[in-house]
Amino acid sequence: MTTGQGKLAPRESLYDTDDDSDGNQLIRQIAASGATFVPKNPQANHTGEPCVFFTAPLVRVDGGGLNAYADNSYVAYGKYYYVCRDRRWVSVGLASAFKNVSEHAAENLERNTRSIQVYEKE
Repeated sequence: MTTGQGKLAPRESLYDTDDDSDGNQLIRQIAASGATFVPKNPQANHTGEPCVFFTAPLVRVDGGGLNAYADNSYVAYGKYYYVCRDRRWVSVGLASAFKNVSEHAAENLERNTRSIQVYEKE
């Protein structure tokens, strides 16, 4: 839903729209913006941001879908360890406090999209 000026209208949730059955409207809008990709800052806390890849562009290289994580995905990036809840990142603590950080490292997961769940596979 947009205002007459093309901006998102305020609502409780960016994913709470009648015309967005799969919840990817915001992610599609970001992808369509054509913004140059810059990896997310590994020292920043990304809680509240959409569950998109940290180290790879939002749109897959083959154009077949979006580089975004599914709900309940765990990812370690920079200083923090995150879980995707309601399609938003939630920090579960500092990455250094967890033993399995390397198996959930964004740099590794995002190199091989077959190893994670994504919202759209095609």
